[in-house]
Amino acid sequence: MSTAHKRVCCVLYRSLLSASKRYEALQKVPNRYQTHLRDDLQAFAEARLLSEQSLKNLKQMNDSSNETFSFQRARDLIRAEFKSVNNSVESSEPIERGFAALRHFVKRILQFESSSDCTTNDVRVQVWSRPLQQKPDPLNQFWFAYTVRLTNMSSTRTVQLLSRRWMITAADGQSETVEGPGVVGFTPLLTPGEVFQYESGTRLDTPSGSMEGSYRMRVVEVGAPSSGNPAQIDLPQSELDIRISPFKLQPLLPGA
Repeated sequence: MSTAHKRVCCVLYRSLLSASKRYEALQKVPNRYQTHLRDDLQAFAEARLLSEQSLKNLKQMNDSSNETFSFQRARDLIRAEFKSVNNSVESSEPIERGFAALRHFVKRILQFESSSDCTTNDVRVQVWSRPLQQKPDPLNQFWFAYTVRLTNMSSTRTVQLLSRRWMITAADGQSETVEGPGVVGFTPLLTPGEVFQYESGTRLDTPSGSMEGSYRMRVVEVGAPSSGNPAQIDLPQSELDIRISPFKLQPLLPGA
């Protein structure tokens, strides 16, 4: 193996391990990340950085009730497979495919960092953000869209969204608080199990940033219909604060 080839392999290998550690940090939130990690390990297998047997072992480990999934184990397998494959191959094709797998892995990380999922007082709030352009607009601002999905997880309680409060922070640390009644002109009523989803947007003076916030909701009792519409009865001391956990606003990978 040539010196140049070894150097490229070294860069790719270190990048894969770094991406794995960054992904591991996301494991602090729901277990859905483990499933996506296995998808990405499949990409490694396709890039000849993990054998099918190693991939099978990882899947069995993750599915086993007797053994906890280990990111360190995944890194150990990447390390062993990477060395065994690339020490015997001079062609640039495995390296090119390896960088494609790394790109896929990092893109997945960015997607997860740009989302959040939190349940407070039996109301689940899921958010996904995306950039609307790679370059700033004529006013040198960057625009982002985000989708919010609200789910009433209660089996007995009906709630109504009253107001919203967002804290938007740019990459330079400058923060802005935005608050007001309802969302996109609505104050939705969520019966048990009901879902309400909407889209909105924001702008930053920097290419990246973050958002978090809360909704103010109230518990209501839906009474008998009056003039074709259900009567809403506010309950005493029934207002709730519903948390929106932090998520990032960040640009797409070049060419994504």
